Amino acid sequence: MEVGADLDAELARIDAALRQPGLGRDGQLALWRARVHTLRSAVSFESTRRWLAVHGEGYDGALVRVD
Repeated sequence: MEVGADLDAELARIDAALRQPGLGRDGQLALWRARVHTLRSAVSFESTRRWLAVHGEGYDGALVRVD
């Protein structure tokens, strides 16, 4: 589940940046906005994944299938 892992990694990167000492107000605001955006993306991804599971389907991250 690469998308979920990518979102988790992005949240970890943002959280690490937020912990940096001396981060200015503008930097904090930009990071918090990025964090909210990433959390919304994670919620959307997870809800879609669960909806698919309820309907007997699975998430397939491939853009194209070659048979």
